[in-house]
Amino acid sequence: MVLDGACTDGTSLDPMIVFKTEELREGYFVEEEDIASTIMVGKSSNSWTSSALALGWLERNFGAESQSACKAKDKWRMLTLDHGHSTQLS
Repeated sequence: MVLDGACTDGTSLDPMIVFKTEELREGYFVEEEDIASTIMVGKSSNSWTSSALALGWLERNFGAESQSACKAKDKWRMLTLDHGHSTQLS
């Protein structure tokens, strides 16, 4: 599962990749120069996002210190979600 988003100015939000695993091991990941260091990594038993994972992604991308908050300054931002599951309702 991948959580991702884009801004109206053409920039993208920090993505999150959710792996189907009980444990993330350091050996799963290899440092590559062309892979963004801003990618968030999560885990779940079924590779679906949970409320906790979604909240972490939202805080990273829409929190007070986030890239989108800095760009918006004091203006409103709008978040549109696609994919009807309970994470959007909690």
